[in-house]
Amino acid sequence: MARTSYSAIQLAEEYYSLALKLMEKKRYADAVRKLRKAISLYRDNHLFHYKLGNALFYTGKYLEAIEEFDVAISINPGYINAHYNKGVILMEEFKWYEYALEEFDKVISLDQNDVDAHRRKADCLYYLGRYEEAAEEYTVVMSFDRSYW
Repeated sequence: MARTSYSAIQLAEEYYSLALKLMEKKRYADAVRKLRKAISLYRDNHLFHYKLGNALFYTGKYLEAIEEFDVAISINPGYINAHYNKGVILMEEFKWYEYALEEFDKVISLDQNDVDAHRRKADCLYYLGRYEEAAEEYTVVMSFDRSYW
């Protein structure tokens, strides 16, 4: 792994901060450009890749978003948000329930109390026709918070 100079890291963080402000204003295409600049200066920050994945999602570039979530995960395998958002895209945009299920299982393995991951897992199981497993998972969701429904 090549060393990145301190000034390059600082500049990358400035681009990242600008990108976050652009995302708040829903200027996702501009945020993508800033995040790509940040990553060109410092590739090893999982948050840069994660936020780029989010910005790409909002611009409709779902496969590119998944690729960036994968990079974030390769840098930080325990980063729950990247697994979760990847799962959401696989489930909602592509209807690839089996692959989405894998991501939600990873989230649950990292945080057994993630009710949203349990609900998404239950939905995937349902769409896959695995109704008994889905019912069990919905029961888990209900055990967390009955008002969730």
